[in-house]
Amino acid sequence: MLPLKKVARENLATRAYGQLREALMQGQLKPGQRLKINELAVMLGVSDTPIREAVMQLLREQALEFTSSQSFQVPKASFRRYAEIREIRLRLEPLAAEKAAALIAPDAVAVLEQAHSALVAAEARGDWRDAVYQNYVFHLGVCHAAEMPSLTTILESLWLQSGPTLNLLYPHALPHYAGEHQHVRLIRSLRERDAAAAGNAIRADLEEGGAALMDLLKAIEEGRVTAPDLLEAAERPA
Repeated sequence: MLPLKKVARENLATRAYGQLREALMQGQLKPGQRLKINELAVMLGVSDTPIREAVMQLLREQALEFTSSQSFQVPKASFRRYAEIREIRLRLEPLAAEKAAALIAPDAVAVLEQAHSALVAAEARGDWRDAVYQNYVFHLGVCHAAEMPSLTTILESLWLQSGPTLNLLYPHALPHYAGEHQHVRLIRSLRERDAAAAGNAIRADLEEGGAALMDLLKAIEEGRVTAPDLLEAAERPA
């Protein structure tokens, strides 16, 4: 069962869209996962119509794909698709970090530090769902701190398309760093108001921390492993 809440009767399509959008960005949905309009309507406590309207919007944003008139799916993991999104993120997230360095408030830095600590703790206990979520909180926190609404909209769109794929990070493509975690470098740079260092840290996080995921997606593309098998293995108790 998805962790979705019932929505109020006003603005039903907008609220349903918001819940599904968050679930995709936060990695609550998996690559290739099939969903049915009537099942989502029951979960959210609305009729089929608001769900269908929300789904149509997400289809336009390339966050979902049609499988039939009553069902749809999260796009399957794709090396080429993710590589394109990653390349754009490599250009735009450093810009967000650089802008955030000049503007971010101390309490916002503390929130980032808490998210990173929660990420490390989730990885240590093997709570992969929470690890994916805390990584989302960290990166989008940096993005919002930049106070650039247009940039935020673009980056949220990229996370909307790539959030489900990040489930493959755990435990099959765990982020590794030659030195200290790049999140720690970024937090320090933000505290010191060092824009260049902040941009370099988040760029290195995407390159270094995501290298194993890129290798795994390449293996999936070449047929050496399959995403469904990996996701199923990740759900099994250790």
